[in-house]
Amino acid sequence: MTENKQQNGGHILINPQQLKKVNPWTSLASFPSNIHVDGQNPNEFLLLFVREHKIILIGNLLIYSVVLFLPQIIRSLVLYLDTDFLGGFLSSITFFESKWWTLINLAWYSYILTGYFNIFFRWFYNINILTTERFMDIDFTSIFANRIESAAITDIEDIKDEQVGIIQSLFNMGNLTLLTASGGTIFSLNNVPKSYKIRDFIMDVTIQVKDKKGPKDD
Repeated sequence: MTENKQQNGGHILINPQQLKKVNPWTSLASFPSNIHVDGQNPNEFLLLFVREHKIILIGNLLIYSVVLFLPQIIRSLVLYLDTDFLGGFLSSITFFESKWWTLINLAWYSYILTGYFNIFFRWFYNINILTTERFMDIDFTSIFANRIESAAITDIEDIKDEQVGIIQSLFNMGNLTLLTASGGTIFSLNNVPKSYKIRDFIMDVTIQVKDKKGPKDD
């Protein structure tokens, strides 16, 4: 009974000894034992875990960090130019010491902190997973909204790999497009590390599964 379950579970693809704990912050991991997904079958194992390269996360956070101090830059510039507001009706010093300037700062920093959270949230939870049974694309657009698409391994027909721009070249990442047999589902993996290795890994798994199952009956 145990042997039958192992064969049906796709153990042609994995030796249990290959499973290992991986850093949950990683962008690319093979055979992770400590990562699980909702709806995962008892005999279904993760072969590959993928998310965007960390440099994408760092770059987006840096952009927000640049504008973090924008209110203080504006304040310093206005005071340096000694500019009065409303034709002299309200002096710049009076404005920057008023409750309105305090509210503007609170609103601005709240916006920036929310931006930091959204950037990290989307990077951390937007992932792609290859298991012994299927390929999964998990996208979280917000805390309350997510989209999960999946396709059986045998439905994967082709994978396109491209590298665009100097950033992807410098950091060894690329974009992958997975095409399914029906053509109705297309999976896009953007800015993933070592895209060529991911492509080869998925294609090798697909070939192994199809060879094991043999040709489909017409």
